[in-house]
Amino acid sequence: MAARSLDPTRLDVAALAAEGASLSGQWPAAQLERWHALQAPPPGFALEPVRWQVRGEQRRVVGGPPQTW
Repeated sequence: MAARSLDPTRLDVAALAAEGASLSGQWPAAQLERWHALQAPPPGFALEPVRWQVRGEQRRVVGGPPQTW
């Protein structure tokens, strides 16, 4: 799944977990309004992009179907 171009705002979590795939990227800090507000940068100061990563997996459960993590 990591080789495909994916929109992290429209991620199929079940498919990511079924494939055991990992994704990573970065997001412009200014587009994360609540996080940006918590950082309180001085006027004219640009924050570095926020780096993120996610890994999906299916975990076996005794007596039940696998869980999506």
